[in-house]
Amino acid sequence: SNPATTSAGFSMNLSAGTYHLYIDGGRGSLGADSDYGSLGEYFISGSFYPKGLYVMNTSPQIVCSGSFFDPGFLGNYGNNLDIAQTFKPETPGNMLRFTFTSFDLLNSGDQLSIFNGSSINAPLIGTFTNTSSPGTVTASNDAGQLTFRFISNSSVTAPGWRASISCVTPLTMQWNK
Repeated sequence: SNPATTSAGFSMNLSAGTYHLYIDGGRGSLGADSDYGSLGEYFISGSFYPKGLYVMNTSPQIVCSGSFFDPGFLGNYGNNLDIAQTFKPETPGNMLRFTFTSFDLLNSGDQLSIFNGSSINAPLIGTFTNTSSPGTVTASNDAGQLTFRFISNSSVTAPGWRASISCVTPLTMQWNK
């Protein structure tokens, strides 16, 4: 193939760390070796978010503070999405609390469902669309976890949501006889 027009791509979620990209040639269809690593320009791009800022994706998160955004972050979210993400409290025994400060989804097929637990099989807290915000949602399961599932259809998109994340200590009552 012609190295001037050869392209490749990949997409993945990576945890924090140091990564190295190695580009090497190979043996072509006519038996000749090539070294694409020495030809042309190479670009690496991606989205990098600071600690405490969580843009919805499929990676589970362990948190007790921060901000949670729809998959579009500061722009509109995309079409044809079906993403589920679970959040677990950083401090064992605490309950996660999400307070939605803005919420705007297209009112014909785009929805955010919130589950009281570690998966979409946990009890459903509610399904929200249009500008009907979830408001403040607090986990009430033993693990303090919440799972979010976002579905968008193939038509128009909207700005999405922003929520603040916190952890709360559940109240315990003790009776003395």
